Amino acid sequence: MAKRPFGIPRFAVACAPVARSAANKQYSSRDYEVCLLQLHGNPAWAFPNVCVDYDVDPLKAALNEVENQTNIKGCKGYALSVEGAPGEDEHTVTIFYVIPATLQSSTGTQAHFQTLADVLENKDGLYSMPPGHREMAFTLDQWLRERHTLSIVNLDILFLCNSEEKGIGGLVKAIIDNPIYENRIRSPEDDLIIAINNPLYVFGTTPIATE
Repeated sequence: MAKRPFGIPRFAVACAPVARSAANKQYSSRDYEVCLLQLHGNPAWAFPNVCVDYDVDPLKAALNEVENQTNIKGCKGYALSVEGAPGEDEHTVTIFYVIPATLQSSTGTQAHFQTLADVLENKDGLYSMPPGHREMAFTLDQWLRERHTLSIVNLDILFLCNSEEKGIGGLVKAIIDNPIYENRIRSPEDDLIIAINNPLYVFGTTPIATE
């Protein structure tokens, strides 16, 4: 493990394993479930999160931490935001990822799927969260709402996560089902460009930008 150089901010990842509970075209935060951790010794909830070592890929760290803390084996992630305002303590920069998941995933004893609408509403303080985590929940809500307003985005594909996405089969699937280009009439040259520059797929654990 390489030592982090002096003066370099600490990096961390926070992850929102998200599952679609209903395939409605119009957005509702009640159609999405987010997996949260029940914190030890208090009623607060939090997104899975972990500090990232100096020589570790942040997305790999995110996927590993989600699996370790929730038993959800993710295969890709979408980076939503980067937060890192300096504070009184050590400066930490946090990358917030969405990890596609399914409600059938086994989440262990302290991780539970909660309806996003309930988390945002926080009625009677049932979903209190540490500083920064509630802001992440609202960022997730905004991102999902934006995905629903884009007619060229196929949400089923956006949240698909299985072995078919890897290897040459995944490459062919990306050409055919690319959620950005699926509604266009394409030439073979267009398909090749899409395969090379696909903005919404992750083959293996390569990080991507969403905006």
